[in-house]
Amino acid sequence: MGIEVSSLEVRGVSLVKLTGEVARTDLGASLMVMEKFVQSGELRAVIVDARDVVMVQRRALGLEMWEDALSALPAGFPVAYIAPSGFHKHRSEGVAEAAREWSSNLKITEALEDATGWVSAQLAKRTLINNRS
Repeated sequence: MGIEVSSLEVRGVSLVKLTGEVARTDLGASLMVMEKFVQSGELRAVIVDARDVVMVQRRALGLEMWEDALSALPAGFPVAYIAPSGFHKHRSEGVAEAAREWSSNLKITEALEDATGWVSAQLAKRTLINNRS
């Protein structure tokens, strides 16, 4: 699996580009790094571009990896996921259930523009709520 992380124009938002087959060890290492950036406040949202990912064939393993990822992030942390081909047919229902279990703020989309717009709106809502407090 290839992982490429870059910053977007929106402050505190990273684009994580995934390619190939996702390995659990690579995912775990990436999540450890991400957790540190979230805890420090440097990372406020993530857009995961998985259009070039080869989905794990075993459904149960794929869902376990999703749970690992969602549990590593604080409740309500904005994550936009640009899904690979076949995701909606094979994974979306299980992922939506896992997102509810972990109180995740997850948006599954098909385009970077949609993901960026959604993340920007989520961060604006948070800022508005924090300013009212």
